[in-house]
Amino acid sequence: MTTFTCETFTDLDQDILTDFYTCFQEAQEEIELCCHRLEKSPSPEDVHDLFRSMHSLKGNCRMVFLDPLVDVSHKLEEIVSDIRDGKYPYEPVYGEFMLAVISRIDELISQLLQTGEADQDLLDILENYILQVREADDSGRVDIVNQLLDQLVGGEESELAPKKQRVVVEPPEEVEDAKTSDLDFFHSLAVKLDRLFLFKQGTAFNEQLKMAAEINKELGDVVSHEELSAAVYLHDIGMAFVPWQVLNKHTTLTPEEQLLYQDHVRIGAGLVRRMAGWQGAADMIEHHHEHFDGTGFPGGLKEDQINIGGMILAVIDTYQKVLHQHSDVSFRKTLLRAVTEINSNSNSKFNPTVVDAFNLVVRRHYVAQR
Repeated sequence: MTTFTCETFTDLDQDILTDFYTCFQEAQEEIELCCHRLEKSPSPEDVHDLFRSMHSLKGNCRMVFLDPLVDVSHKLEEIVSDIRDGKYPYEPVYGEFMLAVISRIDELISQLLQTGEADQDLLDILENYILQVREADDSGRVDIVNQLLDQLVGGEESELAPKKQRVVVEPPEEVEDAKTSDLDFFHSLAVKLDRLFLFKQGTAFNEQLKMAAEINKELGDVVSHEELSAAVYLHDIGMAFVPWQVLNKHTTLTPEEQLLYQDHVRIGAGLVRRMAGWQGAADMIEHHHEHFDGTGFPGGLKEDQINIGGMILAVIDTYQKVLHQHSDVSFRKTLLRAVTEINSNSNSKFNPTVVDAFNLVVRRHYVAQR
């Protein structure tokens, strides 16, 4: 038997490995529930939920450097993507096939955790079988899947497939000294505003700045470091103009209250836009609640209409809020929750390119060093 190793994975702290495996099993259960619902009554919503759960499973593997399993998970995800795109309809046997493959991925993870190496032949089998499903003719795909299910149980051999190399994230550059006095003022203003609300981010500003800079660097410095830093400090400045009873309401907001809340984005962007030299930061602030699929606010923008800095801000804002909401549990478990939240909303709330950069940054600077 040919084997492979993932030393970067197996050398991780035991708590990280335990939390990862728990999240993997939760994603596996979610996928199974989606398949059960689809078997009873196929719907686009359930297909979308299946895709999100599959994407979360893949994202969790990426976080802990399981690159060979990221590849096979991505190929399996593409079957769901084909179904979602209408290339062929969902059939119950496809769900059985996906669950069987995930069960074998689980087996490979267990092998790595127990012995430090896993069955390369099995990994090759899985990748080859997935490829056969995607390349099958529509008329014969169901028959092929049924045959592959039988072979999965019996463990038939398959062809080899090439593997990808892991992308390494370079350390982020320091924020340049230009406009330092303005940025110092923005920081002091953010700290003062923070004391007025229940957010209490405190030292989280430094964490947000660091992550924003690293994601921006991974993307090729697509926006100015200074503009992005200003946006990190001031993206919620408009909250100071939202009525207190709206900010602190514990029940569902009325449509009128939702408009009052959403208006904080335009107010904040408008204030910053009046300051010379910070137009880019204003755009980021105005766009940080827009969604990649067009369902966000205030403008309902989508995809390339949204400032990429605003998309970076949206990701780190969600990341920080999840950490704050679950501060009562371990950092590692909370980190995986944040990663799962962001990956499950890739291509809907968040720009998938930004999410990919976020994943690379997190696993190098947060997972590997903890």
